[in-house]
Amino acid sequence: MSIRTKAADRKEPEVILSSKEVSGSKLYQVKWKGLPEEDCTWEPKSHLQNFWELIEDYEAKKPKPIKKSSVRRKGSFTMDDEPKSVTQIIYNPETNQILGEVEWKSGELLNTVYPLEVLHENCPILMCELYYSYLKFTYKPA
Repeated sequence: MSIRTKAADRKEPEVILSSKEVSGSKLYQVKWKGLPEEDCTWEPKSHLQNFWELIEDYEAKKPKPIKKSSVRRKGSFTMDDEPKSVTQIIYNPETNQILGEVEWKSGELLNTVYPLEVLHENCPILMCELYYSYLKFTYKPA
């Protein structure tokens, strides 16, 4: 397959098979009527001005890019995810363990529960902020 100088020099295009970006320009792979697929050429859009309906048909049938999965994963300190805050402290009676729930800066990550020892080690400032939010001071002047 090669790039020809002018589509007008060729026969009439039959179908556009694919497209690609080269140096910021979009090229279309054209199958020409009466020629085998080995003679397909890559043509810029400007060479196909008289055949805009072929381009429209190709673009309409072209597979749409797959959207990023909506399945979210749990955040993790081992994957260098950045914690936003420790939202709550939870007691698990089955394991007799005190856990903290971490909210991550990336909205694509699910909140994750860790033992407090892990949180003290990995995000001590966030733990201090959480403890401070739980403190209540009462002042009664004498």
